[in-house]
Amino acid sequence: MRKQRVDMARAQGFGNLNNALILEGLEPDAIARNFPSLIADRARQYRSDIGEERHNKKLEASKVRNSALLSKM
Repeated sequence: MRKQRVDMARAQGFGNLNNALILEGLEPDAIARNFPSLIADRARQYRSDIGEERHNKKLEASKVRNSALLSKM
């Protein structure tokens, strides 16, 4: 179950990022060539936009929400 949730979350996250990059006007071939750096850039920008404190709160909320799956480690 945990692996399925990880796979689903990754697919949704990267799928949403792909959509955002296209909506920003990037071409698919440019996204494919630069994907790792685009991920890092957008992650830094996201954290800057919402602030470190809010990001940390979101991370803690995610940990609580997924605690049932985490306890099976």
